[in-house]
Amino acid sequence: MAWEGPDIVSVVNSGGKGGDVPSTDQSRKRSYAIYTDQHGRAWGAIIENRTGDPCGPLEPQFHAPVQALDKFITVNSRQRKLIIRYADMILDIQQANADWDASLREYARKMYGMDAAKMIQNPTPELLDMVGPPPRGQKEIWEAAMQGNKWILGFSSAKPAWAEEFFPDKPAVQQAQEVVLTGKTYPDADEEVTEKYPKWSGPKTGWQLSGGTYVPRLEGEDKDAYKARAEALEE
Repeated sequence: MAWEGPDIVSVVNSGGKGGDVPSTDQSRKRSYAIYTDQHGRAWGAIIENRTGDPCGPLEPQFHAPVQALDKFITVNSRQRKLIIRYADMILDIQQANADWDASLREYARKMYGMDAAKMIQNPTPELLDMVGPPPRGQKEIWEAAMQGNKWILGFSSAKPAWAEEFFPDKPAVQQAQEVVLTGKTYPDADEEVTEKYPKWSGPKTGWQLSGGTYVPRLEGEDKDAYKARAEALEE
């Protein structure tokens, strides 16, 4: 019996369900939503319409010196609210620093024995190669954000003095680097001069052939005869 209903492809293309064939229109499944964090700042994210949960990274709709990682942000999809968990961030930084310090002490004892304490205070490049670079997280920055500092949150362009340690200003004028040229010339292919052999390389080695070998001078041989013999060998 032939199918008398609407064509499935036509139904899907027109936005219908097409039986068990799912719609391929992502715009029906996802949309862009705006969330607000505890400071009143806006964040955007692509969300699943069915659940209301973000299905992509959170995107700040503001400019600030730092941005919290998504793993430290709690999302309330129903209320479109975000909570940045500063305490968890600071604990994570403290743990990373503690782990690095422990690794530094362990390798210092293995590598330097009785001198380990001295090396821990002033690690050598070899020791740092084994331990790796120290963690880059700075909890002071997030403590300031937790306290609502306007500059660190992006509400003010006036940078406070305490922030200079963590965000140093770049020099207004970069010192121009001196251009040091090699002094070489770079001719075009049709201007290149092919080096002629044999060529004189000095009284100690004599005439050099194109293959890199040298022609020894015979005892009592005058310079003209010596050169002629080298030219004959080159041919």
